[in-house]
Amino acid sequence: MEQLRMDGELQGQTPENGVRALTILHAGDVFLDGPIGRLRRDTKERRREELRESFLAFLSRAAEEKADAVLFSGNLIDGAFAADGTLRFLVSAFSAYPEVQFIIAPGPADALTADSVYRSYRLPANVHVFCEEVLGEYELPTLPLTVYGWGYGSDVCRHAPLSGARVKGGDRLHVLCGYTLLEEGGAQAPVTEAALAAFGAHYAALSGRAHDGFHHAGDGVYAYSGNFEGRTFAGDGVGGYVRIRAEACEGGWRITPERVLLDTYSYLEDTLDVSHLSDAEALVPRIAEHVRRRGYGERTVLRLILRGSVPIKADFRLSEITDSFGLYALRLEDRTVPTDVGEGLLQQMNAAGELYRHFYPLMTDGEEEERVRAARAFRMAYAALHGEEFAAL
Repeated sequence: MEQLRMDGELQGQTPENGVRALTILHAGDVFLDGPIGRLRRDTKERRREELRESFLAFLSRAAEEKADAVLFSGNLIDGAFAADGTLRFLVSAFSAYPEVQFIIAPGPADALTADSVYRSYRLPANVHVFCEEVLGEYELPTLPLTVYGWGYGSDVCRHAPLSGARVKGGDRLHVLCGYTLLEEGGAQAPVTEAALAAFGAHYAALSGRAHDGFHHAGDGVYAYSGNFEGRTFAGDGVGGYVRIRAEACEGGWRITPERVLLDTYSYLEDTLDVSHLSDAEALVPRIAEHVRRRGYGERTVLRLILRGSVPIKADFRLSEITDSFGLYALRLEDRTVPTDVGEGLLQQMNAAGELYRHFYPLMTDGEEEERVRAARAFRMAYAALHGEEFAAL
């Protein structure tokens, strides 16, 4: 788990003696009810059920860790796919943990449109939703914690929520919560790192991109939540949340955040050297050993890239009856080059030799993408020259 320790020393924010430490959990991009990329045909209902089970397990963990507050910094729900029972589900889930404060900053996917579930006024008293694109403020009634945030009114938010804003003084812990893409501006609630630093929050809980570590902005720390659950191979394929431990100390608050992974579906990419192999029969045990050694399991969706020098007629297509090696799903991508032929073909004075001499430098020099394209082109031409099927993944 990635950790960063930061001693905050904000002028005029010395807490009173005896203030206990606070635990805050930060999650985002949950996309309840939304479609999730899968490589086999699960029903929509089963995927909704699985994601809801993961969400309930997360709330249970928050209670076990005695979290004082749980922040959702955007896209808790996928509004375009929200089911009829989504509101009932959320009311039941949040009501089960009255001792935890849940704070929601709607993002572009769960914006506060006219029919948003957040406008139902049925959410329990321990849930606070930021309902405006302008910066809002919520002081937790029984804790020395103030949370600031904003909510999207549609799938775009061009308002700059931190423009000219500053945290209040005093000895409270100040936390910011919202969906934005730092420095990119545009339609995603434009915020800059300089604006974060000037605002003065001890911790900024953001969503909008993959978790990429913990960063300083002035005397504070900010982080992106990353995906709650792995969704596709693009971006953050591993699910998790951020746990923040805030301890009152002389001169301010000591912030210790860490990224915690969840036992949810993970989309991972890996490579395997298959040099000198020529068929699926030889490939299968190599994949099985690789999966075992890496510790991948039944909730892993794996894209395995095959690399190396292989024979011209190498065929790595797996049989449909081949199991998934204990994975949820496996996708193979062939990026090998057919150069495992010795010097013989280069010396042949025939059409095949001429074809190989043309493509050989393209398959052995330059960038990988160029080599892979050349390898595919050669294989197609070679198969056509011999009246054979072009074998490709």
